[in-house]
Amino acid sequence: MESNLFNRLQATLLAVVTAGLFLLAVLNLRQESNFPQPDDGVWWREVAGGLEAEKVLPDMPGQKAGIQPHDLLIGARVLPDTPAERAESSAREDQSDLLTRDLLPGANPLSASPAPHPVIPHRALLPQASYAPIASVADLEHVLYETGIYGKASYAITRGGIALDTPVVVIPEPKDRDLPLGLRIIGIIYLAIGIYVLFRRWTAPRATHFYLFCLASFALYALKYTGKLDPLDWTVYWFNVLAESLQPALFLHFALSFPEERLKNIRRHWLLPLVYAPGTGLLGLWIWAIETRQATGLLLHRLNQT
Repeated sequence: MESNLFNRLQATLLAVVTAGLFLLAVLNLRQESNFPQPDDGVWWREVAGGLEAEKVLPDMPGQKAGIQPHDLLIGARVLPDTPAERAESSAREDQSDLLTRDLLPGANPLSASPAPHPVIPHRALLPQASYAPIASVADLEHVLYETGIYGKASYAITRGGIALDTPVVVIPEPKDRDLPLGLRIIGIIYLAIGIYVLFRRWTAPRATHFYLFCLASFALYALKYTGKLDPLDWTVYWFNVLAESLQPALFLHFALSFPEERLKNIRRHWLLPLVYAPGTGLLGLWIWAIETRQATGLLLHRLNQT
């Protein structure tokens, strides 16, 4: 009787968790489609004085705007849309250009070759027309999100230490979502396999354990945070981090327990906690990094390639 009640409670809990994760994945996909991330197509890395262009992707907004590798981004702002705002902004930029030329008579246009050495500190070259100083990728992301896709952002660029006469106008495009979409398909396949095994072999040894592994794999591949970072996005983020921490441990535990318990006859009870220790440590590392550290832009781009 107790065993039958336990099985019912277990089945109910698994059904609720599965339905909740699937609903979360649907809401995540819907939010992603309604909140496209703007991308300038440049791999930026933090250096002293701003962001240096490590790589400029072909046929992307950065290349179309004329950004070249090793250009230094020191400031950015959203370009206004209305004619009145554009006129006012143009007047401020003209005054800023005069100030820049007074400071640096040899400032080059966008097509000019780089100067051999910096002339004055980069911060002194920053135009004064409402440009936000750029010291990290997070600063640039704020400007891009405010600009939105197909809007216009103005970049203050120095090349070889020389400020460009003309600010670089970048029109961000939606970030490529092909990879997350493919990963979501993999996640659905994992979930389908887990459900099939669970319903066909409910009483088989470790069937529930295998289903938990498939469910963690579904959460890992199907949940992708969008960058909006509202409560829904943070929920997606932490479920994804939790799944990434637990999935390898669940698989290893399953491999050690199926088709027979390999740890049962070993009188070392610390081995099973040791299986889950790396995942627990990884989860703690994620929490520590979120609270105290910030990934570099180059690292973020390289992680997206893996």
